[in-house]
Amino acid sequence: MITGRGIGYLLATALVYLILALSGFDLLVLLLLTLVILPVITALQQLLAGRRLRAGQELAEPVVERGQPTGLGVHLTQDGWISFSELKVTVSRPGESGQPVFQRHRLPLLAGRTANLTCAIRCQHRGRYLAGIRSIRSRDLLGLFYIPLFNRQKRRQSDRELIVLPRPAPLPDIEKLASKLADWQHQQTLQTGEDIDAVASLRSHRPGDSLKRTHWKVSARLNQIMIKEFDNPIQREGLLILDLFWSGGACPEPFNPDWLDLGDYFTDRAAYLIDTVLESGNQLRAVAYHSDGRLEQRASTPADQRQMRIMLAGLQMTNGWPADQVLEMEAGQGKPVWFVLMLTTRLSLATAERLFQLQNHGLLVWLFLIDEQPDSAEQSDALQLLASRQVPRIVIRRRESRANREQEHAPA
Repeated sequence: MITGRGIGYLLATALVYLILALSGFDLLVLLLLTLVILPVITALQQLLAGRRLRAGQELAEPVVERGQPTGLGVHLTQDGWISFSELKVTVSRPGESGQPVFQRHRLPLLAGRTANLTCAIRCQHRGRYLAGIRSIRSRDLLGLFYIPLFNRQKRRQSDRELIVLPRPAPLPDIEKLASKLADWQHQQTLQTGEDIDAVASLRSHRPGDSLKRTHWKVSARLNQIMIKEFDNPIQREGLLILDLFWSGGACPEPFNPDWLDLGDYFTDRAAYLIDTVLESGNQLRAVAYHSDGRLEQRASTPADQRQMRIMLAGLQMTNGWPADQVLEMEAGQGKPVWFVLMLTTRLSLATAERLFQLQNHGLLVWLFLIDEQPDSAEQSDALQLLASRQVPRIVIRRRESRANREQEHAPA
């Protein structure tokens, strides 16, 4: 890329050549050769220096929640003996809306030194984003042009992925489900052939220990109350179907505000639902069929919440898969599940019928519907069908809740 000074240099060289052609002065030949050779020498110098340039970058926190700040650190080191008069560095990072933002920095780099840059990042929408150096260009010593030192292959190899996780938001009336799952935790389920007197651990009594899961005895040798704990060898596993349906028709643009808001709202509630199940002591298998195929993630303890949220960060729309067929495929695979939860933005009569069938087979079924189609006659009929057959359901009015939040934050 040529600079303004470089354009002036070219005009001066052309003028010298024109005068030389018209006058034939021999001294002008030396001047013309000098004007041509100097830029070539400085260009070779910068190319040699670029071979000894090392670029490194890392994210302060590669996995963050929505709205949580992080930063991209860029380090440039020149190992050779040639200094750069000026480097023009372009860094790409996700903006608050998720769209790429390009920041340009100019800095000198001396031989044997390191230059550092820090770019602040704060993204308000969940997802997976790339951040890193887009280009490095070096200005020659005469300031005539910039030479690219960072090619596409290096860029692909050095890009850093930023994962923005959903931020759990409460679901209405979820206390009923949490209470039901907690009751299961107090039930001892023994496998066939297990010794009911098998001790899982023996420890000293701690204040607050529940009598439901412990056996008390007095140790004569230690003269203190000891607790004999029995283990539950079977941890109940549940199935969570995630159905993020986009009612806008065709595939939305990547940074469509309505799609981003719906995705955030859906995954925030899904994260809270997953946390509720795991904190009750049950296992969970979350499944989604989106545009890239089938997603599945298992979790058995609250420590696995992070992996579940990473899955939610990459969740896309599920328009290509009918919800009733997904229920049939996942709940009918012969895998032992004790309860089926479904978080969706649509509801059809076929889906309602399938949920009722699962409940008739002895499974605990719970539907969470984010109502994106309040005027849908089929959805109203499906809700009435579930109500008549006493299938637990929670309907969430996203537009009403958003209006309430905006009213709360409006200036007085």
